[in-house]
Amino acid sequence: MTSLTVLSSREGDRLIVTGQHAAAKAKYLAISREIVGPDMLLPSSAVVSPLYISLDNAARATLMGCCLGMARCLLHEQQIEAQRPSGTWALTTVHPMTPALGRIANRSKMAELYRSLHPNPQTTMSSDTQSTSLQMRGSWTKLSVAKTGGPTEGRESFACFIWKGRMYVCGGRKASNGPWCRDLWVLDLAKHDAWRQLPKYPISEMSTGHFVGRTMVVHKDRAILFTGRPTLDVFDLVKEKWTTLVTTYKPTRDDIQVAGVQDGWPYPGRTLCDAAMQIVGDKLYVFGGQHGRTAVGCNLFMVLDLTTLKWRRLTGYVRAPVYADYTCPGPRKNAASWVSPDQTRIYVLFGHADQEVAERHDEPHGGSRAFGYRDMWTWSIGEEKWRQERMPGNAPCSRTELAYTFNPKLQKATVFGGYHPCLPTDVIDGQESKKFEYTYFADTFVYHMGSNVGPTGDNSANALVQPTLLAPKWKQVLTHGFPTHRCQAQLACDPDSGRTYLFGGCFGDLWELKLDDESGEGHFDAVDTENEARSARAGPWQRCFVCGGAGPWRKCGAGYRGAHNTRRTGTA
Repeated sequence: MTSLTVLSSREGDRLIVTGQHAAAKAKYLAISREIVGPDMLLPSSAVVSPLYISLDNAARATLMGCCLGMARCLLHEQQIEAQRPSGTWALTTVHPMTPALGRIANRSKMAELYRSLHPNPQTTMSSDTQSTSLQMRGSWTKLSVAKTGGPTEGRESFACFIWKGRMYVCGGRKASNGPWCRDLWVLDLAKHDAWRQLPKYPISEMSTGHFVGRTMVVHKDRAILFTGRPTLDVFDLVKEKWTTLVTTYKPTRDDIQVAGVQDGWPYPGRTLCDAAMQIVGDKLYVFGGQHGRTAVGCNLFMVLDLTTLKWRRLTGYVRAPVYADYTCPGPRKNAASWVSPDQTRIYVLFGHADQEVAERHDEPHGGSRAFGYRDMWTWSIGEEKWRQERMPGNAPCSRTELAYTFNPKLQKATVFGGYHPCLPTDVIDGQESKKFEYTYFADTFVYHMGSNVGPTGDNSANALVQPTLLAPKWKQVLTHGFPTHRCQAQLACDPDSGRTYLFGGCFGDLWELKLDDESGEGHFDAVDTENEARSARAGPWQRCFVCGGAGPWRKCGAGYRGAHNTRRTGTA
């Protein structure tokens, strides 16, 4: 970088002072391209770009100065959701904090930020949107199940899906230390009368391990369970019986020599959990997760043809390689995923690399903390190629073990809650301060997946575009109240009615999410906003998790002795 570049940067600052914001933006963009090149390499979010590492301190400072200057211009123009330039760079937050960063960081300001829960239960939530392009109104409603029993005692890390108006819950655990469950329950979402028990998962724990972190996906009136074994376990939803399907896999030379497949099967120990799975047509796609040779997580991407029952590796590695592969998502567990409405792309969002456990097992890439990803990728089914996506609009922050689902009626993906493994939380409770090295969330976001009007005005089916300047964006859902901060819960959408439900995550409560969507399909017309506003004044952290009431004016029945069974929202 030349001294002229630094002087040009200062010229951009002078243009701002004189009110020439358009000229200042052009100057900052030209300087940035001079420093990092015209293509502006977008690195993986798990590592810092080698290009950025190679820059000297003056170049880095100038580059960041251009970023800040551009932000000042956009703020002046009130472009609060302005897209980054095509091919923009990305920087990675350093954690844990290095000594050099610690010397310049404002510890008191950081402590103030750490005291903010997401959402903050000490502040009454408002559903008044400040920007309709970044926010939308919503409502969380606690649903009562007439009879207790089954998973109402609490469930986490379980499988969940909805079929023909009924919610199914299978496996999981009641707490982090057990007991472990292998049962299967179903609830009629129209009646909410009681959970009905179905035949338990019949395969022994010795063969599959704990039924934790497993996923069940629906294909042609049957729920498919893949545990990492060549044999698929299938639950017939009509006959309500378990059966099996035997699959085959023939590794290629690249599978063996590049991806590290051994003994003719991609999942060592023949076990897999915490993976993302989606059905597209007659194919089952499986990404990431933890198997018998990695605790940090993997990025193996496999597809099973459900007509031939043959597996094929698409991308990724059995274990994370020494050097990162920038052409695909990094190794991870608990990523969220969904399929685009036109069935052409599979989305993968967030998740984490469990570096802490990997270090205890002497695995490569171990560390003192787990790493929470903050990226979004899509897989083109036709091109068979990964692409890292921008996250335009008001996107959720990095997190893992979040609840997620796709609503085909609204053409929106929805995410709720989860936790960040290394974002500290400082909770002030009276005179006592409690510090946690992690953060739990209870916020809700949607990502619109519908068709878009292209630059030529074309709004046909061919105008479906991926995240661009004209594409739909992430929005935060503003609600008066919300479920308790949690992770390992499940969001599920009824594809027939378009209703979205949340269940579990330590608790055994059932909630419905209603959205004030422009299509009118979000069921928001049934929301009593005045009643919700009154409840919100009592604080969402005082909501009763038995009856759903909030505040002293809405009490439980005599069965609860007229008292509220309230539970303070916290981070534990």
